Amino acid sequence: TLSAVFKAQRLPERKCFQMNEFAVLRVVALEKIGAFLNWNNEEKDLLLPYNEQNLKLEIGDEVLVYVYEDAQG
Repeated sequence: TLSAVFKAQRLPERKCFQMNEFAVLRVVALEKIGAFLNWNNEEKDLLLPYNEQNLKLEIGDEVLVYVYEDAQG
C-alpha cells in the first residue's frame, strides 16, 4: 500500500523502485478501493487506497508516494 503526499512536477523517470523509498508513480486506473499506480518493472500495479490520498487523483496524474509494505503485504 502507498501513501500519497502531493501531485508531482515532472521529475526524471526511474526504471525501478524499492520498498521504503520515495517514488513518483503514474496513476493508471481508478477503482472503488483506490487508485492503481504503475510501478514500472513490477508485474502488478500498486494500490493507493482512497483513505491514504489527500487529494483527488485522475488517470495520468503523477504522484509522489512513499512505497512501503503494510501488514496485508
